[in-house]
Amino acid sequence: MDSQSRRAGPCRRARVTWHDDRTGQGVAQDDAEAAKWFRNAADQGFSVAQYTLGMIYHDGQGVTRDDVEAVKWIRKAAEQGFEVAQFILGLAYAKGLGVTRDYAEAAKWFRKPADQGHAGAQFYLGLMYRDGQGVARNYAHACMWLSLATAQNYEKARQTLDDLEKKVTPPQRDEVQRMAREWKPIHN
Repeated sequence: MDSQSRRAGPCRRARVTWHDDRTGQGVAQDDAEAAKWFRNAADQGFSVAQYTLGMIYHDGQGVTRDDVEAVKWIRKAAEQGFEVAQFILGLAYAKGLGVTRDYAEAAKWFRKPADQGHAGAQFYLGLMYRDGQGVARNYAHACMWLSLATAQNYEKARQTLDDLEKKVTPPQRDEVQRMAREWKPIHN
């Protein structure tokens, strides 16, 4: 590790060390050592390190794969407003990975990054409105969220939206277009 990395904060040191340990750049590749550095930064409350440590546990890189431990760390990052962690936590609840499947909780966590403009979260929230999972079934809201994801070139959303638009009435279509036009991202 170079002297600049040592002076940077613990999150930067963890990221540089993790990269070096994962790729073997200047050091022997060591996933366990990389996980240790991320744990140090995560323990200090750095959301990016918490999220990354969660993914390390999910993937079993240098640690025993443990989805419960993964969700614990991802939740810490999500609770700090880290958008990608919020999305991944929504996926965990939707799929029952490391937690009991809970569609209402999934919808809650998808809504946060969807409101910030995260296309993947908008897509999954649209699916939840379409299917009535965790939220009341509402084709207009489903179409709005899918439209927003489609506007960001999220291809799965386009295909789903095309199928769903056949189920909405012309007045509902007008309402969807109005809601999508008026939607503004919320920045945490």
